[in-house]
Amino acid sequence: MPGVPNRKKSVRIAEDFVVEDGYVYFDMSREYVNQTSTKEACKRQLCLNQCCNQNPCAHGGICTHLCDVAKQKFNCTCSEGYFGRYCQRERATSCKAQRQKKEGSKSGVYQLFDLATNSMYEVFCDIDSEKRFVWTLIESFSLRNNNEFWDKAFYKNYPINQKEFTWSKFRLSRALMMATANNSTHVRATCNFDSEKRNYRDYLRAKLSELDVMHFDSIECTKFEFVSVRGYNCSNCTALFGQSDKMHAHIDSYWGSEQRYKCQFTGALVGAVKRPGGEDNFGYYETVNLNHTCTLSDDSTTQWWFGGISSALSKYCMGEFEESRGNVNQDGLKHRASLGHSFNNETSSTSFDCHVKCFDEKCRCQAYQIWKNRCELLDEDRFSAPDDFVYREGYSYFYMNREYVNQCCNQNQCANGAPALSYVKTLKTNSTAHAQ
Repeated sequence: MPGVPNRKKSVRIAEDFVVEDGYVYFDMSREYVNQTSTKEACKRQLCLNQCCNQNPCAHGGICTHLCDVAKQKFNCTCSEGYFGRYCQRERATSCKAQRQKKEGSKSGVYQLFDLATNSMYEVFCDIDSEKRFVWTLIESFSLRNNNEFWDKAFYKNYPINQKEFTWSKFRLSRALMMATANNSTHVRATCNFDSEKRNYRDYLRAKLSELDVMHFDSIECTKFEFVSVRGYNCSNCTALFGQSDKMHAHIDSYWGSEQRYKCQFTGALVGAVKRPGGEDNFGYYETVNLNHTCTLSDDSTTQWWFGGISSALSKYCMGEFEESRGNVNQDGLKHRASLGHSFNNETSSTSFDCHVKCFDEKCRCQAYQIWKNRCELLDEDRFSAPDDFVYREGYSYFYMNREYVNQCCNQNQCANGAPALSYVKTLKTNSTAHAQ
């Protein structure tokens, strides 16, 4: 009997029937003599075809004999978190698990398994927009639907469209948000992520240990790793954050600099809307600014996420305070470049995107420059290497103004065995090599 050449199939699942050189696949065609009895005693006999004797069900699945269909001799009832004919496949319970389960996974809508309810739900997993992070979307809504979200603090239970994801109206249940937060280290907010994946013009990110949005009930200066409103930004600084029974989580970019608060993030006061209640960003939206990406139009969307660092890049320097003076979408120093100090070149559509890349390379990146759509991260700036700072047509040079609790030597930046000595709270160079 000829088989199907170069085919291999491990289980009875269509997607597992693949091309595999050297294999020959055979299908078994079984026929049985019908031995159905008319006697009631025989009808009540259990079906025992010996197929469960070998315990084919993996991960604690329970095997049941089947005798009605020749092709299906048993059935596996899988334990929580597993599926497939033999319970051989594990359901992803988080976006991070989805990425680990299938290498090369891309951002998109996934079905995840809720262990608490033994059911599936839909959620958007951002796996590739930020190279160090995997993010799970916990909420997304359009400005048009703000009336359904404006007073929904995250500690309230208000699930919407968990079975049928949509960017304009979506939120996980409080139980699922808590479960996601318990396996995350950070929270972030974005605008129009469905259409502007890497928009850092309006963006915030904080550690959950410093901003526990699942329990936060106040309005006060709160520390963020990075916050940007209309392109004005600061890093490792405080901004005025509010959430209560009567208002959704948000930043108030107008009142943050007031005497009673004295938050560090004050740049967005330029162009901020005052009335009726001070400009709201990333939620609540009693007072909106048409220049804020989340509130450009009724169709603009706001997203909130929980996530964490997923790679070996989890060890990075933590700055005490870093701020870009003014709007980082400015032109920089035109037609100037630092030669010979680029350690990383990436495609970048905006100067702000390049700024964030440099920010993430905390211990090494001292400045950055842009030529056309190429972002070049520099390990020296124009002050530490003035002879290499020259005229170059088409380039724009940007300087990073940093201030640190310095941990840069923790990563052993110096090559060839040279020991490194840290400088504390210096704005330009953060480590120096001492030759052996």
